[in-house]
Amino acid sequence: MNKMFAFMVGALLVGAPYAVQAKEIKEVSSGESFPETVSFEADGTNYDLNITGTALRKKFIVKVYAVAGYVEKGAVVSGDKFEQIQNGDIAKQLTMKWLRGATVNQLQDGYRESFKSVFGDDAEMAKTIDEFVAFLNEPAKKGDVQVLRFIPGGIVEYELNGKKIGQIENEAFQKGLLSIWFGPNSVVNRDSLTSLIK
Repeated sequence: MNKMFAFMVGALLVGAPYAVQAKEIKEVSSGESFPETVSFEADGTNYDLNITGTALRKKFIVKVYAVAGYVEKGAVVSGDKFEQIQNGDIAKQLTMKWLRGATVNQLQDGYRESFKSVFGDDAEMAKTIDEFVAFLNEPAKKGDVQVLRFIPGGIVEYELNGKKIGQIENEAFQKGLLSIWFGPNSVVNRDSLTSLIK
């Protein structure tokens, strides 16, 4: 009996590292949880990121999506953290979990409205905006997970439910897109979205 007990304990200990789950951070208003760390690969480089915080996107009183922000591990974010996240040449990510549905027109019009406040009537940016908006070519559904990755060198990747939809390389556009969440006219509570930065 003692040998059997020792064997079972040993087996549990050996398997223990594989049972450890990554820590989850909850966005309180929605109840949605996000991993504390994320990783991705781009052009042969692996990036490991830490969560910056979570927030809720609301339209009037309607809860639209919960969002988590991430920045590259080892990046020093101090002083004006919003400016550093928006303009720093480090890997970043936004993960959005949809709490309700939205039509293609609602998605595209929402981004165009935000881009208007960021870029104004910048004719040079119009083509890039059109290219990005074209990625949003199917309705959002409750439970969808949208990911925006910001890769050093001005690259933006858009992913929907684990599938890469498209990529844009434009540094000014990347910074402008980040400002939708981290800029002074953020569509969410940007203090909440950066509350976990250490």
